[in-house]
Amino acid sequence: MHSELAQSEIIALWAVCDLYLGRAPNSRSQSFTVAEYALLASGDLRLLRSGLGWTVEARGAAISLTFTPASLIKDVLNVVLPDYDEPEDDHPWEWLATLAQKQDLTTSAVELRGLPYRVLLTDRVLNRITE
Repeated sequence: MHSELAQSEIIALWAVCDLYLGRAPNSRSQSFTVAEYALLASGDLRLLRSGLGWTVEARGAAISLTFTPASLIKDVLNVVLPDYDEPEDDHPWEWLATLAQKQDLTTSAVELRGLPYRVLLTDRVLNRITE
């Protein structure tokens, strides 16, 4: 029983950014999706939430869009925040803890706040970067 609990221990949180594939890509607009996961000691990933994302469109005389890893990571960290104006924290730790607990993962906001939080860009996103 003890080792089973250790295997389900959350050791990190990941925000994974991918391209939205629901519309034809073009050089003047691009949509991105974001999902947040708990990485368990067993190596398994548990989806905590998905359905986040944003779209960027070229405006005016711009011929195409340009992205850098830093700009995309900043956008991901922005999109995972709650929608109200001034977040109380740098992340919705209480809500993520509640989502994890609904999946029978024992954790708290305090524990999650102390874990590594990584933003991962998929290969599709990395291939779109024009840096």
